[in-house]
Formats: sequence, structure tokens, C-alpha cells
Amino acid sequence: MAMKVGCAMADRIAAIAPVGAARPKTMVCLPTRPVSVVMINGTSDPVVPYGGGTEHNLKLPVVSVEDSAKAWAKIDRCAEKPSQTKLPAHEKGGMETKVETYDGCQQAAQVVSYSASVKKTRGYAVSDFDQRAADISVDHPRVVENYRSAHEIALRVGKDAATTEDLRTAMIHYRSLFEELVQVPATVERKEVA
Repeated sequence: MAMKVGCAMADRIAAIAPVGAARPKTMVCLPTRPVSVVMINGTSDPVVPYGGGTEHNLKLPVVSVEDSAKAWAKIDRCAEKPSQTKLPAHEKGGMETKVETYDGCQQAAQVVSYSASVKKTRGYAVSDFDQRAADISVDHPRVVENYRSAHEIALRVGKDAATTEDLRTAMIHYRSLFEELVQVPATVERKEVA
């Protein structure tokens, strides 16, 4: 949705921030001026494949996240190659984030892509939903029911059976899981009793 807005409403907005998104292969994008883009994606996203393929809710063919950023850089007439850096993990047990930045864009626009592997870094399965839910329920029982509910809504989207309110609810549920997963686990100090 954010990408579509960036393409269609460039005369009214300065930037977009697609989260968990990749550019549809069939998307035609001719903005009236350059639009800055900040993309945030998980490398093990079960819905939007990081390396490209078929988005699992809408069954929409998408290019890879890296190619999505490259396409925006071309639209914004940025430098051809991005600078690549990594954000270090904040604390032990945290995750490193890959950052690709396209500078030199027209009208001071910029394209930045942040990529992290949240579930994989935390040691959770990324391919089988039932296994993911079971694994998550051990460490995050408070949010696993929300995760299951969001997944059920995502399946209904593919059948055109989800409302806008359902989608909003799913986003809230996925966000609660994401927030739980990115928290650094607390270490428990054990004191020996003499």
C-alpha cells in the first residue's frame, strides 16, 4: 500500500516507509517527483518472501526486497550501487541489521532498506506455521493466540474474505508478536546458597 501511495501521490507526500513489503512485479510506478523510501523487512518473513516470489496473502508475484529498493533508487535517480552497513546488536542476544542506502538521488531523496532476521535470530522455525506457533508459545504465551488469529486473517485475505477491520486487527496482533521477539531476553542471575 505504501509503495502504491508513493507512486500515485508523490506531489502530496515526501516519503514512504513500507514495512514487510516488496514491490509487485506488475507495479507501474511513475511518480511526479522523487520520493524518499525507508524499507523495513525481515529476511525470514513467511508472508512476503525476502528473495522474491509469491506474496502469500494476496498470491501476488513480487521482486526481492533488494530489487525493490533498487527499483525505487532508479525511479528517484539515485546512485547505482548502495552503500552497505550493519547496525550492531544493541545487547548480547540481539540481532544485527543490514542497511543498504542509496544516496545521490534527485531532489535530496534517499532510499534506505533495513533487513533483519528476527525469528531466525531468536531460534524459531520459519517455514511451518504450526511449528512456529508451537515454538513461540513456549517463550511468548501471551501473544501466541494473537499470532494464530492474525494468521487466520491472513489466510482469509487470499480468499477475499477479510475486511479492512480484520486487516487492522491482524497488523496489531503481528506487531505485538514482533515487539515481543525483538526484546532482548532478560538474564536470570542465580545465587548459590551456602
